[in-house]
Amino acid sequence: MSVRFAKWTTACVVMLGLIACGCGQTNPAPKRGGIGRLDLRIKSEANLRQIGVAYQAALTTSPPRGPEDLKAYLDNAERILTSPRDKKPYQIVWGVDPSRLSTPTAETIIAWEQTPDQDGGRVVLMADMHTCKYLTEGEFASTTKAKGN
Repeated sequence: MSVRFAKWTTACVVMLGLIACGCGQTNPAPKRGGIGRLDLRIKSEANLRQIGVAYQAALTTSPPRGPEDLKAYLDNAERILTSPRDKKPYQIVWGVDPSRLSTPTAETIIAWEQTPDQDGGRVVLMADMHTCKYLTEGEFASTTKAKGN
């Protein structure tokens, strides 16, 4: 019976050791809030799409030169021209006619949030005036930005 007891004791010690190893934290805790404020990201995308529609409408006369050129096409322009996340005006490239860009409009950024969020990304509007994307800082840095006139 002593051999049997020794095997059982050894098995228990091994199991307790495995359980104890499994209780340690091996991965860092995720950032608080996970993906950040998804609601603000969605609102920012909606604002940028409205900016794209207004920009296209303004293009019927000439490329817009500043926020004043878009205000006639936007209800509550001050709110729409400001990011709900960082409370700063969107960075918009003025004086651009997307049809004259040398790069594809779906691959060229025309407007974006000024600062990255807690996850290191930001929402951007592409020069096709309706595609919004969430880009990491690396993606943002390597993606072509429209150049104003």
